[in-house]
Order: sequence, then structure tokens, then C-alpha cells
Amino acid sequence: MNPLLNLLTKPLLAGALTLSVGALMAAPASATGSVTMARPTGCYSNVWNKWGAMATCSDDNGGSWRAIALCKSPSSGKLTPYYGPWRSGDATSIAYCGGDSVASSAGFETRVY
Repeated sequence: MNPLLNLLTKPLLAGALTLSVGALMAAPASATGSVTMARPTGCYSNVWNKWGAMATCSDDNGGSWRAIALCKSPSSGKLTPYYGPWRSGDATSIAYCGGDSVASSAGFETRVY
């Protein structure tokens, strides 16, 4: 084979192989039989009875969420976050304040499994 032709074809073949492998790796999830998962949507949270916070989401999309209560100590004024359990489906996550602290605000965080 001509040495010049050999120098030109090797990079082209390597590039074609890389493109083929990249195309396989970028295949949609449905092509491999797996389920696409995303973060929950339609989520909201609120302070619940001064001693904690609750959070829920309307659609888990295969992910989960948990409530976060930002609680304030009446004696020191220190703010401390408390976390509820991870939930999915139609469940509600509740975060309880510790000790004599009182919930000053509520929030939530989401994740994909």
C-alpha cells in the first residue's frame, strides 16, 4: 500500500470507529430497555404547626424529594436545618424541628435515584 495513502486512511478509520462507538453510547434509553428518570415536578413545601415543615410533589418522575425545615432556637436564635425522609409517589415528607426550636421557613430538595 502507498505510505501516503496509509497515513490518510488510518485516521479516517479511527474517526469512523470513534463516531460509531459515540453513536451507540448516545442511544436513547428506550433503545436499551431502561426507564428514563428525572427529578420530581410540581413540588411545594410549607411550615407545619410551627414544629416542622412538610413537602410533597405532584409527579415523582422516577425521583424523590424530602422536606427541609429551617428551625430557630428561641434561646440562642441559632438557625438549624432539619431534614425529613426521602419520599416518592403520593407520600409527604415531614421534617421535625429538634428540641424547643421553631420552624421559621420550609423548603425541599429533590434527587434522581
